[in-house]
Amino acid sequence: MTINSQRLPRLILGFWAAWYLVVVASNVCDFAQWLGWLPATWPFASGNLALVRKTTAIYGFPEAIATALFAAAIVWELAAAVAFALAARPQGSSVHAWPAAERALLVGIGLWSAFILADEIFIAFPTGIEGSHLRIFTAHLASLIAIGMLLAREREKNSR
Repeated sequence: MTINSQRLPRLILGFWAAWYLVVVASNVCDFAQWLGWLPATWPFASGNLALVRKTTAIYGFPEAIATALFAAAIVWELAAAVAFALAARPQGSSVHAWPAAERALLVGIGLWSAFILADEIFIAFPTGIEGSHLRIFTAHLASLIAIGMLLAREREKNSR
């Protein structure tokens, strides 16, 4: 069985698009609970807003700053979801597929880099979230390498 050098990158990118959409949805529901738009018993809510508040409390940040940071993360996650969805579309050739894939992965890598830095700045070790952030960052890097190698293989195959 051979790996399709164009289909697999699209599947990986499509996975990340779907994953980010779920993350955005659960964070938006969390935000909606905080605003009172959803009941506190609503089960599909990330709980990340409370985690951001707890993490930023180390420096006595006002609740408004923690809420703004959470909102900014949602916007960044939505940008990643859109970038991954656009990159997952058929591009016609690997020459056109790589820039879209690279852009999407760089948006994701940037987000997780920011979270990892925030973990250090806010001494977030007791929450245990730094391990999750590092694993997702690493998964993005692995996706970048895998997609790059697959598309390079496709370009090589087409140039013969």
